[in-house]
Amino acid sequence: MSLLITDDETVRGLNAQFRGLDEVTDVLSFSADHAGHWEGEEEPPEGAGDFDFVMPPDELLPLGEVIVSYPQAQRQADQRGVPLEHELALLVVHGVLHLTGHDHVEPEESELMQSKERTALATFNIQR
Repeated sequence: MSLLITDDETVRGLNAQFRGLDEVTDVLSFSADHAGHWEGEEEPPEGAGDFDFVMPPDELLPLGEVIVSYPQAQRQADQRGVPLEHELALLVVHGVLHLTGHDHVEPEESELMQSKERTALATFNIQR
């Protein structure tokens, strides 16, 4: 798995290109195993979700990539009154859960995902 902590501009561009949403978001996940959800109002452009993780021969397929907007994480931490490190941990855990196939489109999926987030964060003594 790779982790990129970057700026709003980078995340916004990736969000527009691969999800159809021309806006900043806090975290994006790109699974090597399954495609994400296209959220744009228009149909995705040809090949928008088609990309392969290039790997050396005979290597295991990686889990994927998690990309976090540092400025957005800072804004959210400030809004929630939590340390930035806690918000970053939540976003990384959230992104990794997406890589492993979890989602939060339906209420029951959201409850399960939030439960797993709380469990993972508790190992770092972080309360959500």
